[in-house]
Amino acid sequence: MFERVAFVWGENVSGSGPLTSSPSVSVALWPEVLGCASLRWTDGNMPDISGYDVFLVNLFHTPDSTHIAQIRKARPDAVIVAMPDPSLDLVLMHPEWMPMLEQMALADWIGGRTVYDCEVYATLLNKPSTWLPSPIGPTEWYEPYRELAKEDYIVALDHPMEPYASAHNVAALAAIQRETGLRVLYASAHDATKQYAQLSGLKAEWFDWVSFGDFVGMTARAKLSVDLYARHSYHRHAVMCAMVGTPCVASRWSSVALGSTSVTSPFCTDDAVLTAMNLLHDHHYDREGGFALVEQEFGFEASRQRIAFLLETVR
Repeated sequence: MFERVAFVWGENVSGSGPLTSSPSVSVALWPEVLGCASLRWTDGNMPDISGYDVFLVNLFHTPDSTHIAQIRKARPDAVIVAMPDPSLDLVLMHPEWMPMLEQMALADWIGGRTVYDCEVYATLLNKPSTWLPSPIGPTEWYEPYRELAKEDYIVALDHPMEPYASAHNVAALAAIQRETGLRVLYASAHDATKQYAQLSGLKAEWFDWVSFGDFVGMTARAKLSVDLYARHSYHRHAVMCAMVGTPCVASRWSSVALGSTSVTSPFCTDDAVLTAMNLLHDHHYDREGGFALVEQEFGFEASRQRIAFLLETVR
């Protein structure tokens, strides 16, 4: 079904092979999910694309992210789905990223990673849109992590894209720690986050880098995760928490409730603390329901069905 579909990594990257290794939770999993071609090239070195009719282009804000224009010139009859990579907040805050929007205007569809992407870009550019959140899987790889015993700690992490925003997350963690005395394991923390921790009295164990497998295990054993991600973005960590059955206090800006994931406004720290205490002491979360929901929304089969429906629509 997907043999004439190509996933395009829309920035100057040469070479071949997978963009990311499975298991993961990543936009780069689309070629594995669909069993379709994965293309990437540098400017002026576009491969033969005559064998494809539909292009899913993961689009960046960098000056060399002109792959949609290149495809449109070579294949004016092709269906191009623009999949913007940066969070909506960042794009709207940086007018100098206008070239990315100009690339999106050349596409036929907007494939938003969030419903916010779909609404804003589709309305702005007068294009049809479809929700294409990043896949997670394979499920069978994650299943053993669901059996790990919980330990007395909370897991947290920082996100890589500037501008960084973590003071509100540290505030909530510090308040929870004062109430419970639980350890806090904090991964990929920025320097400012450690300064916020000093100001708030948060005592955290810092992990500058953790492999994906180790971090999945760390998350699976945690009693709770707190990640008030203050972006209108795809919340990979919250999705992964739901996949392994760890309750997570997440941001309503970037998440949906997934059984064990409870959402709140990112800057409502009092609400976040109350939610965390309920999850820790009353266990008001549905692990099994979360497993089913994350599979239903973000699993490999759900992702294939999204693209299958899109193909039926555009053909």
